[in-house]
Amino acid sequence: GYFGDSRSDYEISRALKISDTKVRSLVYEMDLRDQRISDNELAWLREQLSGPYTTTQVDPAKGTVKIRLESRAAKQALEHHIVKHFRGLTDSTFNPRLLEFDFDLFSSLIASLLTEEQGKQLEQAIRSLKQVTPPPGADLKSLFHTFLNSASKEAGKRLFDLPSLIFGGGAAESVKSATNVLSGVYKLFRGAPGSGKA
Repeated sequence: GYFGDSRSDYEISRALKISDTKVRSLVYEMDLRDQRISDNELAWLREQLSGPYTTTQVDPAKGTVKIRLESRAAKQALEHHIVKHFRGLTDSTFNPRLLEFDFDLFSSLIASLLTEEQGKQLEQAIRSLKQVTPPPGADLKSLFHTFLNSASKEAGKRLFDLPSLIFGGGAAESVKSATNVLSGVYKLFRGAPGSGKA
């Protein structure tokens, strides 16, 4: 980032002694001038989605995934990508930094943003999980959708975070690391209050 990779708007605001609204405006202007967006928007989006202040949360009860993005430009680029490629709509009614997707649209998004190599690694990782039974001949989108359904069933009605397994780390590194991260999602529910599991 322009102010260092691991700095939130709050930290920048404190350091520069200006309002967080002004910080957001400055960062937005800098993002719009960033040549990397024009050169390779998908690579830039992957970078934004793997940022330290990007969070991804699954709501099993609603069958939705929420992504909170620090960058306004990244949110707009992601919305544009969704409309352009899937004619889909996201919901950001209650928070301008939050995007909400149903499982199907989120699975489409994941499959479209990954590089070919990342896609293969994520597919192998999902197929290696004993908790997931993919339909025969399933593509990456269907596999990821099946994974979300399986993890949601395991979670019951509890919200859970999806680690940064796809962009930056996780599947980008190796099949083994992606498998470990995906398996870790299931381990979150073991022994949790109300899980009935020890």
